[in-house]
Amino acid sequence: MTNIERALLLSTREDGQTFMHIEARPVLVIGGDIRNPNGDSSFVRESGERELADLVISCQVEHYREPYGYRASYGNVFSVDLERAEAMVKLLRKIDRELNKITAEWGYAESFGAYVTRVAKALGVNHFMWHIRGQGTMYAENEYRTGDVPAMQAWCAQQVEEWQRTEVPA
Repeated sequence: MTNIERALLLSTREDGQTFMHIEARPVLVIGGDIRNPNGDSSFVRESGERELADLVISCQVEHYREPYGYRASYGNVFSVDLERAEAMVKLLRKIDRELNKITAEWGYAESFGAYVTRVAKALGVNHFMWHIRGQGTMYAENEYRTGDVPAMQAWCAQQVEEWQRTEVPA
């Protein structure tokens, strides 16, 4: 079987001029190509990566406060049958158990980057990616930078800092 590596692809999304969201979504890296773990794909179903489809790790950022609302949840899900629902619940419970263990030992995550690190550990992910160039709709039409945990945490902090430096609407 083809070697499949899990990674988290980070991005930002503005919600008007008041809020920004930082999101990390699982992707599969297969032979150097980035693919979505589409829950309805037969390839993904056979690879055992189906539970990753539509999972989003996110937070909200405002101009005058620290990021908040850290969460790992499923979003924009197209269809869910019983098999997929069970896989989703199983993964959310696994993430919750891991987060509870880490919080009991180390306390709450001090930043969104730290929270992503904790969820990544639960998912078995240690590679992170973010968009650097291109405006294509397909992954192959764009360039991405890859990094480890410290690089991902620095990228998250930089996004917060840049957003908070922008002008606040009147």
